[in-house]
Amino acid sequence: QEKLFDAVLANLGRLGYAGELLQKQYSFVDWFQSNNPERIAPAAAFGQTPQSYDSACFAVLLSNGRFGEQLVGDCRALGAPYAFEVREDHIVKWQVGRDLGSSREGLRIEPSHLDRIFKEHQQEWTGADVLRSKGIGFRLGPRQLDFIDLGLIPALEHQIRSKLDRLFHEIVQESIKLLPREGRNNPGNLRSIYRLIFRFLAGKVLHDRGIVPFRDFNNQTGRTDILHAVEHHYGERLPAPANIQLQDFIAATIWNQLDFRNLSVEVLAYIYENTLVDADTRRTFGTHSTPPSVARYIVHQIPFEKIAAGERKTLEPFCGHGVFLVAALQRLRELLPPTMDAQERHDYFVRMLQGFEIDEFAIEVSKFCLMLADFPNHNGWRLKPQDTFQSRDLGASLRDCRVLLSNPPFEDFTPKEKALCPAGTSVHKPVAFLNQVLGNLPSNGMLGVVLPRQFIDGRGYRDVREKLSKRFESADIVALPDGIFENSGVESVLLIRSEEHTSELQSRQYLVC
Repeated sequence: QEKLFDAVLANLGRLGYAGELLQKQYSFVDWFQSNNPERIAPAAAFGQTPQSYDSACFAVLLSNGRFGEQLVGDCRALGAPYAFEVREDHIVKWQVGRDLGSSREGLRIEPSHLDRIFKEHQQEWTGADVLRSKGIGFRLGPRQLDFIDLGLIPALEHQIRSKLDRLFHEIVQESIKLLPREGRNNPGNLRSIYRLIFRFLAGKVLHDRGIVPFRDFNNQTGRTDILHAVEHHYGERLPAPANIQLQDFIAATIWNQLDFRNLSVEVLAYIYENTLVDADTRRTFGTHSTPPSVARYIVHQIPFEKIAAGERKTLEPFCGHGVFLVAALQRLRELLPPTMDAQERHDYFVRMLQGFEIDEFAIEVSKFCLMLADFPNHNGWRLKPQDTFQSRDLGASLRDCRVLLSNPPFEDFTPKEKALCPAGTSVHKPVAFLNQVLGNLPSNGMLGVVLPRQFIDGRGYRDVREKLSKRFESADIVALPDGIFENSGVESVLLIRSEEHTSELQSRQYLVC
């Protein structure tokens, strides 16, 4: 059995699962169980770093009294769609399902056939191909034929999000009770609670990821020590509320009840968007977070590979919690040579990615998500705390970029906001933004933008549609389903343009279901 186990790992290594991408004795939390027990997979193969449920490709399991559906069911929370169960005299390849008993037994592999089976499936079992099948990657080409979506990832994400959402709402409500009665309705105090929660959350994530000095912290570590370590990791001063009782409650709750091993960066974005953004902030800044799947889709429709490596500069003028920047970072990583070391890669990402955001708390979240996506590197990200519509730096940043990604506010300018804009600015924020882009984006620039449904035929968008048709040869217009934005009911579309105009406009329209 041990020899068979080693042989499976050797074959996974030949498919590219090596170094950080192949982990032995990999521990993770079982979110499908009520008490969230720890599980350990004898080995786990990942399609990319950081290791998480959305990058997991294969579990390698050893029959040891538990076998078959029971053994495979224990590893569902790993997030790998496939599992190799190593028995004493053969190997069984499983497709991992969402429920106990829903996993499907596939190949039974005899030891003498193992190398041949891996060679026959080498074009289907690589990290890029498995991630594409999971919806994490979008490499062009036919979907691998033997992959059947058993609903594992949606079920896992539902478990994680519902548990975290419930816990963090409880933390917020109990934290408010620790404020003086006269300050409980003060939006500024609520904002301070949100920031404090996220600081301790950041410290716990870094602890669970084994980052120095956080890995040596425990639930007895001083709260100020954790906060100072988070400040140092960010590389900047982060003021926090001085209420010691509040600090103790938040730190103790997060430290004792949460484990962020194997969790995706996008879970943190979800917590920010759905728990730590109050209604007033959402109304003020027009916050309607882009789902990660939409950001990944847009990024993978833009031909980054046609741009020289040193020119793939990407700008997000309304970066929020960084969903587009994280998606772009992951896309850029796919195109880099595997020989590039971690520091070189980090320096490259910092040069290529830039964002603007008016909400300073959102910038803090965005920096942390980028740091985790580029794990284990620290800060350095070029995120400017500026109002995109008032920024004096935006024009230069647009002229310097090759790829523009954005989900601008859909609202109209208020009279007060409109008075601060240059004469002739459209009252519609998406139109004003597109005019800024078209006035500054270089001739070989590409864009992927989320827009309200009215962009297709609304009168207020007529002029900017005409400018776009003169500028670009082709367009992909993707209609999104209703309810895709959890905090906005506005119908929306994606506009993806990547080729300069050479002849008549060719517009292709799709409906994504």
